[in-house]
Amino acid sequence: KVAVAISEVFVLDIQILRLDGGEVAKELRRRFAAGQMDTVDLIAVTGNVNAPKELIRDGLFDHVLAKPVGLRELRACLEQVVRKNRAAVSG
Repeated sequence: KVAVAISEVFVLDIQILRLDGGEVAKELRRRFAAGQMDTVDLIAVTGNVNAPKELIRDGLFDHVLAKPVGLRELRACLEQVVRKNRAAVSG
């Protein structure tokens, strides 16, 4: 028998027009807490150089990428998410 976890990964620009990325993150965290998702990983994309520590410290996001985001950076971040989730399932 193989254990499988369904992971939802969201990449959010925290300064979306007409939306607040932080509010979207709070709603996704609420849904996760309510059991509507097995796991959720939130990746913030921001142009604000001071935001990363705050966003992670406040528990809104798991990772923060600074704009402009390159393909290599995004891929490395997604690979990190996959490794973490595999470890959680097998551990």
